[in-house]
Amino acid sequence: MTRKDIKKVNKNLTKLIRIDAGYHKLLSLRAKREEMTIKRLLEGFLSEVLTVEDPSDVK
Repeated sequence: MTRKDIKKVNKNLTKLIRIDAGYHKLLSLRAKREEMTIKRLLEGFLSEVLTVEDPSDVK
């Protein structure tokens, strides 16, 4: 299977991000305290930060 074929098969809608090891440790501690995964914790943060208050502001 070639790389081109692999790209055709992988239709995953998620993306990977790289974070500093120190931030990962802090996220891990916070996620344990909140009893959730790091992924869910980050998704919550991102949804808060990226929320559009007024739809007319979107260009």
